[in-house]
Amino acid sequence: MNIPKSIGDLANTSLSSLDLSECGLKGRIPKEIGKLSSLIELELYGNYLRGEIPSSVGNMLKLQMINASSNQLEGLIPSEFCNLRYLGNLDLTSNKISSGVL
Repeated sequence: MNIPKSIGDLANTSLSSLDLSECGLKGRIPKEIGKLSSLIELELYGNYLRGEIPSSVGNMLKLQMINASSNQLEGLIPSEFCNLRYLGNLDLTSNKISSGVL
């Protein structure tokens, strides 16, 4: 199962926490996830997600925590993460993330 692009349809809600950890998710993280501007916590660990982290995550300005560890993510951390002023906890361990920022 993939994270559907329709996840962006939750943009006009007050959703503050999204826990999709250990759900057997595959595929890429859709760029539409960046529309969830009220999100504070994003848990994606323990899945089979692959590819790069979408730069649209940098639009989620309220994010304080992202845990996307134990996936198959790769590439660099998007430079848009510099917009995440409240981000205090970023866990990308057990992935194929390259050191550096895009």
